This record gives sequence, structure tokens and C-alpha cells, in this order.
Amino acid sequence: MIDAGVLLFLCLGLCGVGILASVVLPERWMPMVIALFGTLTGLLSVAAGAITLINSDFPRVLLWSLPGLGRLYLSCDRLSAINIIITGLIFIPV
Repeated sequence: MIDAGVLLFLCLGLCGVGILASVVLPERWMPMVIALFGTLTGLLSVAAGAITLINSDFPRVLLWSLPGLGRLYLSCDRLSAINIIITGLIFIPV
């Protein structure tokens, strides 16, 4: 089974790729780009939230480390997992 932290990281990556695709691709393709990346991001979000609710461990992904300031982590607890699931379910129909 894939880790919820990996799914959260993939979700963030898909958001970034969607932003780049909306800048690079022609305007007539925007509805298809929004539908594709919105649906994939929503599905990954729902899966990550569900895995977090089912498992007893909470995912933690290192985003970056800044010298002098420390490390920035992306983590998810059970309450955040419910919020991520609801947000993912909103993104799927978009």
C-alpha cells in the first residue's frame, strides 16, 4: 500500500504541473486541463485522507530545509485528513 505522505506530495506536484500547464497550453484547452488536474488532485487527496484515517501513523513529508530557519514539514493528522477528504471531494466534480 502506498504511503499517505507520498500521495500528499504527488497532490502538491500535480497542482504545480497544472499551474505550469495552464500557462503553457493554449486557452482553448483550459477546460480540459482544469478538469484533468482537478480530478486527479481530488482523487489523490481523498486517497491520502482515507489512508491517514485508516492507519495509525500520520504522514510527514519534508518540503525543504532552510539553513538558520530549520525544516518545513507537511504533516497530516486525523482532523486534517477529514478536511483533505472534503476538499478532494469538492475538487473531483470540478
